Amino acid sequence: DRSRGKTTNKLIVALILFKMYGIVLQYIRQKKSDCEPKVIRNLYETVKEYNYIEKIFGDTFNDIEYYGKRWYLTKRDEEGNVIEKCDEHCTMCIGLDESDSLKSTYNAPKGDMIFHDEFITSIYGYNDFVRFADICKTIIRDRISPVIYMSANNINKNSPWFSELGIQ
Repeated sequence: DRSRGKTTNKLIVALILFKMYGIVLQYIRQKKSDCEPKVIRNLYETVKEYNYIEKIFGDTFNDIEYYGKRWYLTKRDEEGNVIEKCDEHCTMCIGLDESDSLKSTYNAPKGDMIFHDEFITSIYGYNDFVRFADICKTIIRDRISPVIYMSANNINKNSPWFSELGIQ
């Protein structure tokens, strides 16, 4: 169902994991363009609106901002000015169509939470499953700790994803 908090719940869990263990969420969408600021700028809006950042981080952080495909926790004063910014990003945004360029250049040693959001779309892109598997291998390398979440509205019960995942 739509509006069940599928994405928001995982973002909250990711923030808790970042606080507790330094785990950096690897947030994956179908296209690199899905990670552009004009598209993704409201990703954490519900988390912010309900003050989850303060509930998780106390007085340390109270906001989050997007820059260069990464989300950084911040602390803002009453006027909205950033007075502190976390040195490490807590979320990295990746498009499936970046799989080839990431293979030898991207390292995510703390990328133990992988979240492919809205993985079922109206258009199944060329080799989406293979690209997703490549990205997961790039992130995970040989670690055994990462966990993968995939979330979507089931708009197509015949989506190729179900066949690719062996659950059709």
